[in-house]
Amino acid sequence: MSNIDYYVNRAIEEIKSESVYRQYTTSLEKLNANPEIKRQVDELRRLNYQAQVKNDDTDSYDTIDDIDDKINELSCIPEVNQFLEAEAALCRLLQDISVRVHEAIHLDVPDLN
Repeated sequence: MSNIDYYVNRAIEEIKSESVYRQYTTSLEKLNANPEIKRQVDELRRLNYQAQVKNDDTDSYDTIDDIDDKINELSCIPEVNQFLEAEAALCRLLQDISVRVHEAIHLDVPDLN
């Protein structure tokens, strides 16, 4: 095992020991206890992802409005709200790690915003 593999595995273990990851896994377990709500949340997440990567702007406002309506409807359910918040927090942590690694190794990537 190379040093990189070792330290990546260590980083994974550290992430898993963080409260943000534990909150995510706990909220996911609660959400999985209700398969119908989990299915609705997964559909919402799928629509949100598709809206973000879609290149066609013709109906993007309608799509975003539809997603917002579904988020507002589902986030009234405490388990859904907790899961969405925990998932967002975990994603922010992982994005921050990725950005810090890229910045530290000075990878020449253009601004993608």
